[in-house]
Amino acid sequence: MTHPSPPERLLAEARWDLLPGHPWAGLARVPAGDVRRVAIDGGDCRTKAGLLAGWARALDFPAYFGHNWDAFEECLGDVLHPAGEPDRPPSRLLVVLTGADGLLADAPEAELTTLLRILDAAAVDHLLAVLFAAQDPSGTAYRFRAAARAL
Repeated sequence: MTHPSPPERLLAEARWDLLPGHPWAGLARVPAGDVRRVAIDGGDCRTKAGLLAGWARALDFPAYFGHNWDAFEECLGDVLHPAGEPDRPPSRLLVVLTGADGLLADAPEAELTTLLRILDAAAVDHLLAVLFAAQDPSGTAYRFRAAARAL
């Protein structure tokens, strides 16, 4: 397992937008104010199981996290909108995904489509931004755009 660089250092490497028009994509979408920044290594997320485990670890999902897409969507929503604390404002989150070339690379394309759908749903209130850094930005962008067409 590699240890990615801090998200702040990686921002310069993640200046391209894989999916313009999505509410979570690109530097222009980075939420204002206090932002929790996490880095996730896409090389550890080549499969659905790897992605779910990697995001759960990075975002401190609860121990009861079910390691399926429904549980992922629910826990991501809980990270952005903490329950049980009505006076606490929603959280702002920046995910910098390094090694994006590897993200779900060993999974069916439908898994990437599902991830993109969940990110779209989670980001409707502009509390979430996801930036991607890849060795092959054009190839990765092509694969992501192909998956997005199925949305």
